[in-house]
Amino acid sequence: MNNSIQPSDIREALFSGALEHWFQPKVSFLSGKISGGEALIRWRRKDGCVLPAVAWLPIAKKHDMMQEIATVMFPLLADNIAAICRETTDIKIAFNMDAGDLESTNIVDQLLSAVHAGKLNPAQIEIELTETALPRDGHAMEDNIMLLTATGISLAMDDFGTGFSSLDTLRKLPFSTVKIDQGVVMTMQDSVKSSAIVLSSIRMAYEMGLNVIAEGVESEEVFDILQQAGCSEAQGFWISRALPLDQFISFVNSGKRWLATPIGQLRHVEIDHLLWCKNILSTVFGNSNSNMDLESVLAISNDQTCRLGKWLEGENHSFATMPEFLSLTGPHQEVHKAGYDLVFAARDGVSMRELQAMAVHFNRKSEALMIGLQSLEIQVLMASLNDATLA
Repeated sequence: MNNSIQPSDIREALFSGALEHWFQPKVSFLSGKISGGEALIRWRRKDGCVLPAVAWLPIAKKHDMMQEIATVMFPLLADNIAAICRETTDIKIAFNMDAGDLESTNIVDQLLSAVHAGKLNPAQIEIELTETALPRDGHAMEDNIMLLTATGISLAMDDFGTGFSSLDTLRKLPFSTVKIDQGVVMTMQDSVKSSAIVLSSIRMAYEMGLNVIAEGVESEEVFDILQQAGCSEAQGFWISRALPLDQFISFVNSGKRWLATPIGQLRHVEIDHLLWCKNILSTVFGNSNSNMDLESVLAISNDQTCRLGKWLEGENHSFATMPEFLSLTGPHQEVHKAGYDLVFAARDGVSMRELQAMAVHFNRKSEALMIGLQSLEIQVLMASLNDATLA
């Protein structure tokens, strides 16, 4: 913190236009393209020096200036986002709102007005909310969040992994994204605990259907680790520092690409189906099979509603021409049928000898599917290696 900066200096900068928004790019691990950016406030001093927020924002917070800054700066932010979205496609811009912004109607009304007037596309906006800044009695804030997300605006939990009640907050509010704190990401190569937090957070986000962004990516090695783990997006100095508006637009439109591979997504799918198979066996040989109704049994036979089925039929078209991918449908259907037969037999009370024989058959079908998934994983890794060599 710069102790020579006074609140009056900040207020003068605010009303003289010396405060501006810079944007730090984010990269998608699946496409290898710029997928978005985070708006960050910078102070351009008269001497040409540009101060990051960390140098003066704590002073503004201490003197209760945050609402004033947000009110004055939001129209400029809306103009900046509109300019970015006119010049680029398939990009989402994130910006931070604190509890005070969301408890009052001022900034919320400005944002809703910009969306309803067609100035901002809600699908290209993401609000970042730091979990540790949330009030414990935030009914007004929660109501405003619901109003904003109802328009299609996304909500991201910033600094995930540093708060004490992150999981409970994820349960209560309609977050679509978690951002893993940069301090945890930056130490994951040197700390077993940091690495465990990052990897388990990615897995948890996947199981909850959330996008997960890692901030603080400062090396290619960390980028690769996160990609292998199935992270969605990356942000950090290794990709780019925050850029002024015109430079950010030029950077996005430059065509710069990073190595893209869905290997992490594939590994999540493998884990999903392995756990599904273990749950089938627990259902049959545990104490729960007598309580399984017919609807639940029939659901097991539907190979298109499980995560692997949706993945095979859904968005992952990057595998569409690979023989290893195309050959998965048959084994996947067979393991579901074997699981259905096994659970139905247990429900109908067949002998333990028959159940054991059917369980062996189910395991063989499961193993065949896993072999197919691992073969696909090998091909994907080899293709990624070739791409990296050519690059």
